[in-house]
Amino acid sequence: MRHSVVLALLGGTLVIASPALAQRTIAQDTMSMSSPVAVSCGFCAAEAYGVVFQRVGATGGLLPSDFPLRVDSILLALGAATVSGTPAACHGLAAGGDTLVHVEIWAGTTPPDAADIHAMPIAGMAWPGEDMVFVQDAVPVTMSTPTTDGAADFNLMLNTLNLGDATMPAPTVDATHTYLRAVVVLGDTGMSSTCTPATNAPTGFLLRDDDGVVTNHRAFIYATGVGWLWNEAAGVHGDWGIRLSVEPLPHGDAGAVDAGPSDAGARSDASSTADTGIDAGRTAMGGSSACGCRASSPTSATGWTALAALALALYSRKITRPKRSGT
Repeated sequence: MRHSVVLALLGGTLVIASPALAQRTIAQDTMSMSSPVAVSCGFCAAEAYGVVFQRVGATGGLLPSDFPLRVDSILLALGAATVSGTPAACHGLAAGGDTLVHVEIWAGTTPPDAADIHAMPIAGMAWPGEDMVFVQDAVPVTMSTPTTDGAADFNLMLNTLNLGDATMPAPTVDATHTYLRAVVVLGDTGMSSTCTPATNAPTGFLLRDDDGVVTNHRAFIYATGVGWLWNEAAGVHGDWGIRLSVEPLPHGDAGAVDAGPSDAGARSDASSTADTGIDAGRTAMGGSSACGCRASSPTSATGWTALAALALALYSRKITRPKRSGT
């Protein structure tokens, strides 16, 4: 079992309590001031990653008894980096800035615990038994950056995107559901020598912890030409930096799943230090005609990942809210 992080780690899942109305921030990653974090550079534009938030262990994680609930915000972390050289290597970029991603949150009744999920519907479509909770295009995420290009010291940016505001409440999920699934689709205009063409890469790459998955069938990726893969099947040694802040509702006041506002809210920053290294990444699959845009292979053990040992100091600031997209 993982060690306690920040406030409490229940059944392997970080739960950060808020004093207001029992709001909780649930994280299946362990990114903290003393734990290793990785920037996973083995991705191309339009590929995706995500987390299934459900029970972890006997009493940890998001429990069926937590429903009905309101989903107040989603927290995301991405790293500014590029992939270049022979052999290909991941290099942090000090310029940083914002990158745009597509964000979805789904609610379901029976968690997707099958070992093979490659044929599940693509991003933008429900998996079996799910309902849409939230969707937003062009969400700006400030990227984590090294102090100088390729340096070992990083500033970790943990972005908080509020799903409700004074004009429209955050979405609610009724008591017929038992889990939430968050999906992030990467944007374009970055550089990676492993993508085809080389410009077909995201401007920000994935951040995760580096101490193994909290448990199987929680974190996942979408690889072009392959489909969905659980992190453990793809050789990814950790859980993605995606967290949800939720607030359980009175059980007598359960409403239907309600698509809330598609706006981004406050953003938190964090200072950190990083060490660079190499870890699991991508391979070309399907022969010479296969697209070079692969997030990972189920049997892959090589690739391009920058490792970071983080020291966190949190701050927050407001960002401009993007316009709502259609569902």
